Amino acid sequence: MKTIILIFLVTVYYLSSQNYEPAQFPFEFDGDNDYYLSHDSAYFKQNNFILGWAWSYGKKMSEAMLCNQAHVGENVSYQDIKSNTNLIICAGGIYDSGRNLTGSNSQSMCYSPVLRITNEGSVINNPKKYIFGFRHIDGETIGSNDTYLKLRTSGSYISSTIAVLDSAWADNYLYWYKPSGVGQSELEQFNTEQMYFVINLKRSDPSDNTLDDTPVLKIKLPYSIANSTGYIQFDSIPSGVKDDTFHIRSSFFEFRGAVQHSIDAGSNIREFFIRRNMLPLDTGNITISAHFICAGEPENNPKLSLSDSLGIQVFYLGNTDVNINHLYLATQNARKTYFGYYDKTITDAVQRNLDYYSTTDFTTRGIKIFRFNTRDEIGPAYFGAQRYINKLIGNVTTTQSQFPLPRLYEYYVDSPDQWTETHRNDPSTVPYFRNMVKDTTYNYLSLGNHSGYAYIHGTATVNENDTLNSGYETHFRYKKPLDDLRNMSDSLFRLEMIGSFCFQKFPELFSIDDVMNERKIPLFSDKYWWGESFIGSNFVILKNKVSTGRAVFPYNRPKTGEETRYNAFIDLILGAKGLLYDREQTTVAIKYRDQTPVDTTDYWFGIGYGQLFYGSPPLNTMDSYSFIHDDRVGSDFLNPNQDFEGFHKFITADSTADTMGVNINRIYIGRKSPRVELFKIHNWIRANDSVLMRLRLSCWYGKGVKTWYNQDTARFGQDTILKKFISLNPDSLFTKRIWNAETGSWQIQKESWDSSFFDITLLRDSSDHNLTSSTFYIGVQNRRTDPLVFWDYGGGRKEMRFLSTAEFEDSCRAVNRDTAKFQSYFWKRLGCRELRIPFKYRQNSNADNYTLLKITELGDGDSYLDTVWYRQPKYYHKIDTLLGRDSSLVVRLLPGEGKILKVQVLYSVDSTFKGSLAWSNQRKMVAYPDSQTSMTIVPDDTTKFRYHAVFFKPIPTDTNRLGVYYRRSYPMDKTLPQNQIDWEPFNHLLSDSVIVNNFFCINDTLKAYHCGYPSIVVRYDSLTNHIKAYVVYSCKQFVDNAPNNELHIVENIFRVDTFNLPLNIKYARTIAIAKCDEEKHIHQYGSPMINASYNGNFYCWSDSLAGIVAGWKQPNAYYFNSTPRQKDTLKWNTINH
Repeated sequence: MKTIILIFLVTVYYLSSQNYEPAQFPFEFDGDNDYYLSHDSAYFKQNNFILGWAWSYGKKMSEAMLCNQAHVGENVSYQDIKSNTNLIICAGGIYDSGRNLTGSNSQSMCYSPVLRITNEGSVINNPKKYIFGFRHIDGETIGSNDTYLKLRTSGSYISSTIAVLDSAWADNYLYWYKPSGVGQSELEQFNTEQMYFVINLKRSDPSDNTLDDTPVLKIKLPYSIANSTGYIQFDSIPSGVKDDTFHIRSSFFEFRGAVQHSIDAGSNIREFFIRRNMLPLDTGNITISAHFICAGEPENNPKLSLSDSLGIQVFYLGNTDVNINHLYLATQNARKTYFGYYDKTITDAVQRNLDYYSTTDFTTRGIKIFRFNTRDEIGPAYFGAQRYINKLIGNVTTTQSQFPLPRLYEYYVDSPDQWTETHRNDPSTVPYFRNMVKDTTYNYLSLGNHSGYAYIHGTATVNENDTLNSGYETHFRYKKPLDDLRNMSDSLFRLEMIGSFCFQKFPELFSIDDVMNERKIPLFSDKYWWGESFIGSNFVILKNKVSTGRAVFPYNRPKTGEETRYNAFIDLILGAKGLLYDREQTTVAIKYRDQTPVDTTDYWFGIGYGQLFYGSPPLNTMDSYSFIHDDRVGSDFLNPNQDFEGFHKFITADSTADTMGVNINRIYIGRKSPRVELFKIHNWIRANDSVLMRLRLSCWYGKGVKTWYNQDTARFGQDTILKKFISLNPDSLFTKRIWNAETGSWQIQKESWDSSFFDITLLRDSSDHNLTSSTFYIGVQNRRTDPLVFWDYGGGRKEMRFLSTAEFEDSCRAVNRDTAKFQSYFWKRLGCRELRIPFKYRQNSNADNYTLLKITELGDGDSYLDTVWYRQPKYYHKIDTLLGRDSSLVVRLLPGEGKILKVQVLYSVDSTFKGSLAWSNQRKMVAYPDSQTSMTIVPDDTTKFRYHAVFFKPIPTDTNRLGVYYRRSYPMDKTLPQNQIDWEPFNHLLSDSVIVNNFFCINDTLKAYHCGYPSIVVRYDSLTNHIKAYVVYSCKQFVDNAPNNELHIVENIFRVDTFNLPLNIKYARTIAIAKCDEEKHIHQYGSPMINASYNGNFYCWSDSLAGIVAGWKQPNAYYFNSTPRQKDTLKWNTINH
């Protein structure tokens, strides 16, 4: 036996008040000697959408990309940082990558003895904000505010074989690791080799003064490690000798407790006892610990890994009433952190950087510290240390993480925001290569790709003549019935997706892990979160594959612009308040010009080559648009003769191109297209910054292979809130391919439900807590990202063609003989889709008060966005429309494109405005200026306008007849005050009498029987110089002996620029006869539509014999001319089709 004296390897220490939470440290800042940092202060508060970088801060790129955040180290010059930038600082003594003895690099798991775990991962509110506890707890009744587990000698739970605390959760997050280049003495302090079990407790009866060695508690630590189970063997245990102590002091010399010597536990000791003589006689707390080693040697315990579990069992043996406060498992370095060993190092680092970055060189340029970065990619074992540091310096830390249990992290660490990795595209099927021939030496001829779009990885036979189909998006690992995938459990489905190579696995995994289960993203929290994408690509040089090494990417492959678009917008429609990218510059671990690669070297390609490369003329003097689009900043394709930093030397371009089925100059690296796409998205974000900062996610609906749904249940309960806004019926909610490459025609039919891939979110303004205002927001996202087009090269050669996003757009804008051809293919990319959204707004209490929905997309009306070329109608579908509350909206989306739609509910002031608005394909309401003097003069912003609406309903004085009605609003300003339409008080009947003298009827003017299904346009008639309404609708025959198979197509033409309108607007005229089946009514045939052009109006309606009838006539004409013919039929030919 040996006696061990440890200052920081504490065994027993006494404190009258045990509190491991540090007091917040005051700093010298902003003229105040006792300044307490806070993320809520004006200095550290996030006020704008964050756009920026991980591991980057290039000034020129940040300026061009409208960034306002940079990830920097210490002592960076103000000359290298863009003005008006928030700095996330990696400060020495605070930030750690997992290799050093710092407070950030501390693993521990702290457990509450009163936190009963019944739903793993859920937040359980408790006074000390514990997040880990036990599945099995026995003891006295636990109150909601209790922090102690009360164990009494009168209890029925006294036992040496049945634990009062057992099945700790979580028990599998401590792990051993060994970074290279770290000495053993440092390594064993932070990598779980040297471990402590700690329990804090006290006597509950102050009159109990017995100090013998009778055991009170027995402690055992069960483990399951590497397929073996057992109990931890302790290295040292508490001695039990009273008052043999010395003091611990923090790095500020604060008293942290009295420490008692520990003793060697001896051999094979797998339990220890807490005895009465270890407990203070008063009711003060005491912390007792035992030490153990997990080094893997025969005489020690096995090494820990994330797949292992290490638990805690506490047995109450009676003899003394005790209260247990907390328990934890910790590395040696974590103990040092909690004892304050690193307090001075941490606070000195903060003060040092506050001093440096608050000089006038920075402050006058708007450059300031925003957050201190502690670590990245942490797990729950580091939550305790993160909480400690965050409370010590003032809640201004941040951690880039892909960690599990984000809601628990948010609750426990109380970080001001969450920076989370949302997208990284591992090797998968790619659209920029056609082939993939599996190589026996790690696929270096295909750069590590699993497959191109045609040659699917693992496929034994491939039809080389198939130039039509692309497996890039949806080639899953095994062929199986779709229902098998739909009905899989989430865990099995996740494994299926992990094992697949197509791109659609990424949205599915994102749905499972990040959105549905909220593993990474606190979607419905009021705290902001930022999504980080691995925007570049990582190539590893494999040594000894050939003499000079070869480049492959083991993960993080190059992205297309379409994939970049998807990655950014899915975060946006989910309510992110920041987009960060790893990384901006290209980083080369070792210069390879001598062609001597080593095993640990990488090429990290960003979206550019870096500030050092373009920090001088001409690139640094370019305007932002030119800079972003310049190939010298970083090109999409490998230069086989001279690529950046000699990268071309490690790709055998000719054989690689042949393997992949591309030209030698088209080996895709993807540096330009993601940059160009983000440039457009960033401009959109900045135009909508204030709105995006106010938006909060209410629910998400994800349609992929499986259908997913998640909502803010704390706010809206379990009922599907989205159904109050949108119908989720697959017959109404679906996608449609825009171009059908198989038939070579524009797609007509909707896509089958199993092929509809999209996301819809419902968002609210932060001031609209329960979605009760008249404005809400809909996010839409096209999950399809396929950029391929079925290209006609001429001469009978037709096959799939990959054009990078940037080169496609450049080709559409070029001025040459091929420009029109490129433009004609713009919407023919395989990933283009139309999404049909069937609105079903039911939030207002009065269902009879029919509401209209004014729908505009965010960005509409912005002076910059409305003028840029890529948002013009040829290339972009802008949403600015007005719909009935139960009408459908069609949104045309490019591959990977998303939008956020602002929906304003327009209530009628007069509830008597009731009637039917069917059908949705007819125009029921229009807005038009109240005055106009010429066809070519556009009214200015001061001109009033009116709404004009048509509908049909039973005629009140003759309810056996349906009548068509017109109503207009009072003149209104263009700003739509109060989000409502103020209607004039009268409904004007249009269909009471119809002139039919051109159609062989007995009388010239007859009473109509039934009329309905109207459509309206309002336009300027240059022949009469008046503004007129043109309303067309269907009417059933007017006389009893008329044929049952004929309907009248009727039109009213009347002025609307007059002050007063009569209640019965006369002069309705039959302009055509439509045939119908004898028993059919006007709801099945007729249903005319009208559209205004410069010189006249176009008409169309359905006819049972003629199919679709189309016509045109001048604004002042009542009827269609026969010479020249102004009416013709369009009929689908089913013969030999």
